[in-house]
Amino acid sequence: VALLRWATQLREAADGVMCSPLSELVLRWRLRSVDRLVIVADFDRTITTAFVDAAAGVAGSTSHGIIESCSVLSPAYRAQAQALLDKYHPIEFSATLSKEEKLPIMQEWYRQSHALLLEEDISEATIRQAVADASIRIRPGFAELRREAGARDIPLVVFSAGLGNVVKEV
Repeated sequence: VALLRWATQLREAADGVMCSPLSELVLRWRLRSVDRLVIVADFDRTITTAFVDAAAGVAGSTSHGIIESCSVLSPAYRAQAQALLDKYHPIEFSATLSKEEKLPIMQEWYRQSHALLLEEDISEATIRQAVADASIRIRPGFAELRREAGARDIPLVVFSAGLGNVVKEV
């Protein structure tokens, strides 16, 4: 049990990257002998589109947004998550702050967001429901890219600052 807890706990590197030791080990193992092409893609707004209906201006959800708008989570959670978004989102896109200035603020945001999530009773069923209800669209051509990469034995590595269980479900 202690080994499993260690292997799945999130750890944070100095550059702000977080993953579990187990995830890092599995990725390193899978890529250990790769001396050829590897496809690396971000999830939010890269694999997914920024808009689900660009003509109507309907924005797509991010992986955090999918959970934050989930109707089965408490109204208190949704209100607190929205307050965090209202506070931090403008900072994320600020043109006047440097990357070095933004990074600790963004880390503070995801720590607070994740702390809120831990207070909720989130199950795999909750995540499935949240994804089913979400406004999210996979970018056209991604299914073909994934299929071709698999057929040609080209590793496809998806990175995300979002929530891994949500990314997998989408």
